[in-house]
Amino acid sequence: MTTNDISLALSNILETDYYIDNQFSSINFDDLFTSFVFDQFELTERMDIQLIWSYYAKALNECKQNRLSKADFYYKKGLDTLNYSDLSERAKLYLNVYIYPNLAFRIYKDNDNKKALDFLLLAIENIEIIEKEYPDIYAAKIQQIHNIIRIFQKSNQTEQYNNLNVDIITHILLKTEPVKKSYNLRKVILDQTKIEYKEEMLVQIFSEFLLNQIITNSELFDFNAFCNSLNQVDANSEHKYIKDWLALVCLMDKNSLNIVPLLKTVVAKDYKFIFFKIYILQTLLNKSFLYLKTEESIQNVKLLLNSFIDLIQDKNLVEKIQKVNKIEFK
Repeated sequence: MTTNDISLALSNILETDYYIDNQFSSINFDDLFTSFVFDQFELTERMDIQLIWSYYAKALNECKQNRLSKADFYYKKGLDTLNYSDLSERAKLYLNVYIYPNLAFRIYKDNDNKKALDFLLLAIENIEIIEKEYPDIYAAKIQQIHNIIRIFQKSNQTEQYNNLNVDIITHILLKTEPVKKSYNLRKVILDQTKIEYKEEMLVQIFSEFLLNQIITNSELFDFNAFCNSLNQVDANSEHKYIKDWLALVCLMDKNSLNIVPLLKTVVAKDYKFIFFKIYILQTLLNKSFLYLKTEESIQNVKLLLNSFIDLIQDKNLVEKIQKVNKIEFK
C-alpha cells in the first residue's frame, strides 16, 4: 500500500455519485414512551395521561425555543392537571419517566445544574422500576445519562464528563458494565433492548464526545488511546460502522499506510455520521506528510470536508472546527 493508493482512493470517492442519504431519522423517544404507556392502562386513564403528557410536551417545545414564560404556563397546566387527576400511582410512575427529564431541561435553562441533575436522577430511578418488564425503555435511561454528561460538560466537570462518556460508550459498544457500577448500567437489560435504539444512543453520545475532541483539541484526555482500547476488543458486529471507524483511527494513529479499504468504507456515501468523517479527514490533513503527497490529494480531502461542513447548520460550530484545525474552506 502506498500514498498513491490513498490519493487514488480519494479521487475515486469524489468521482463517484457522492451524496448524503437524508432519509436517516432518529428515534422519537416521545413515541417510544407513549406506545408503551398507552398499552398499560384503560381508556379513561389513558385519556388523562395523554392530556397531562400533551401539556408537558408543549412546555418542552416552548422551552427548546427559549420561550420560557410560555413554557412555564404549560408546565403549570400539566402540574395542576396531574394534581387534580385520579390517576393511579402506577400511572404517575410512568408519567414521571417523561416529566422528570422534561423539568430537568427547564431547570437547565436557568443554569441550575445541580437541581437539573437531581431531576435526571429521579427519572433514572423511575425508569429502573420499569425496565425489567419493558427493556426498550432502557434507551430512555441511556438518554438521561447522556443529559447528565451534558451537565458535566456545562459545569466544567471535565473528569466526570470524560469518565461517564467512556463508561456509557464502552457499555453499549462492548456490552460491559462499568467497574464502579455507575447508574446501574446492566448488560442483561442492554441485551434485550432493540438494536436500533442502542445504535441511536451510541452514535448520539459518541458523536458529541468526538465533536468535543475536535473543537477543543484537549490534552486532558487521550482520545486515540481510548479508541485503541475499544478497537482491541473483538466485539459483535451490531455496530459495524463504529468498529470500522475505530479500526481506521487506530491505523492512522500508528501511521499505517494500510488505510485505503477502511477509508473507502468510512467515507462511503451511505454512512451518515458526519463528525466521524470530519475527524478522519482532518487527521488525514494533519498527517499530510505521511498520506497526502500531492496538492491534488490535499484538495480532495478539503473538498470532502466541505461537503460535510455544508451539512452543519450551526455556524458557530463550523467556525470552531475551522479555527482549531486552521483549515480554510473556500
